[in-house]
Amino acid sequence: MLLDIAYALAVVAAIVLGIAGIRIWKQDRTRALLMLGVSAVTLLNVWSWGSLDREAAEAARLAAEAEAK
Repeated sequence: MLLDIAYALAVVAAIVLGIAGIRIWKQDRTRALLMLGVSAVTLLNVWSWGSLDREAAEAARLAAEAEAK
């Protein structure tokens, strides 16, 4: 549950960065590109980490613990 909240906050932050980057495009393109880049990287990280199968990872961890005993 805590991880889902972290993902949600990261997505909200990425959306805010994307909107801010679009809004300041005409004034300062360098900062706008940096904001858009950070937004894209954040969204890709959330997507890649969110696509991991938590149940399979937990089962593998438990199997490794049982094997070690």
